[in-house]
Amino acid sequence: MFLVLFSLSSGLVFAKDFALEKKPLYEYGMGAGGGFLSDYPASDQSHWRGLPFPYFIYRGAIFRADQRKGTRARLIRAEAYELALSGAGSFPANSEENTARNGMPDLDWMGEVGPRLIIELDDGENPWHTFMNLPIRFVFATDLKTLTSQGFTFTPSVVFECYGLLHRDSRLAFEVTFNFSDQTLGKYFYEVETPYVSAVRPAYNARAGYMGTDFQVRFLHPVYDTMRAFTGFNVSYYGGAVNDESPLFRSLWGYDFSVGLIWVIGTSKEMANEE
Repeated sequence: MFLVLFSLSSGLVFAKDFALEKKPLYEYGMGAGGGFLSDYPASDQSHWRGLPFPYFIYRGAIFRADQRKGTRARLIRAEAYELALSGAGSFPANSEENTARNGMPDLDWMGEVGPRLIIELDDGENPWHTFMNLPIRFVFATDLKTLTSQGFTFTPSVVFECYGLLHRDSRLAFEVTFNFSDQTLGKYFYEVETPYVSAVRPAYNARAGYMGTDFQVRFLHPVYDTMRAFTGFNVSYYGGAVNDESPLFRSLWGYDFSVGLIWVIGTSKEMANEE
């Protein structure tokens, strides 16, 4: 066991050194990914979802799109913190394929955008990089024809990253996220209005507040010079959630698994710091 652990850790890269490494200013390519994902928070049903996607990395001084902290625009940056504009998204869910929501409107594609404060929690003098995310995001939903506002989220998290595990360009990350929403988003997931009441689905008025906690592990690893594989596993715990009495709240636990490949087609000749 000691020999295995030593062989894995011997290639670890100090976070400070990793941040100073020179990488192409931009990379572009394509990828595909999918996973077995919960239909919505606290759902007791999951489905396979996947899609191809364009791949783009940009390591600019202000605009950044990377595999560590996502796509963002750096508004303010200092040694110990960074204020950025960032986004997130999620897949739709077909209510006809979900027992709890059968007969109700589908859940559309969702997107989030808003400011995020990133606070560094270490000095980079070790192979682990630890930081805190404090994002407040506007949420919208779309069926690709119309766009509707679905409130706001506040999702503080702590991230632990390790560089150089198995390969210098590999990255292992653990993240713990605490999810809060306003009433509008609570209604989107858990409200049961009068037209959708049934013998097994009573009316329910959703509230704002705590939605649950996510425990996630992610791993990115180069397969070839131009190919990267990624995988992730997420466990969600919804105990104590504000809308746990909704008939649409069906499970205290959620489990999601995802996997995918990225093909890097081209890179710039100009170089930039990784961080």
